[in-house]
Amino acid sequence: MFRILKSILLLFSVALMLACSGDDSVDIDSDEFQKFVAVFAELETGFQVAGNDSSVYFPIRDSILSKFDVDTTWLNNYTATLKDDPERWLKVWEQVVQRLQVMKDSLTP
Repeated sequence: MFRILKSILLLFSVALMLACSGDDSVDIDSDEFQKFVAVFAELETGFQVAGNDSSVYFPIRDSILSKFDVDTTWLNNYTATLKDDPERWLKVWEQVVQRLQVMKDSLTP
């Protein structure tokens, strides 16, 4: 599963690198950026669990957002700040993959 995810992330990262660069309005070392990465990693896990079944995914998503004390508006607004910056999106994906690996390792005996 993680091999497929990494392949998808790599393809997505390459596509983003070919896009236009944005401004410097997002600090990748900020607490908000780190929160976004954490939320995104958990949402990705929830998506994998739910598959294409939105009736399963939405409750998982809502639980994750609640855990981090954010909502879909916060998630959409933060995503919008990254939309034209492939370098920052690459950083997001790199850190998401790292978090997913840590999560996987924590489940492995």
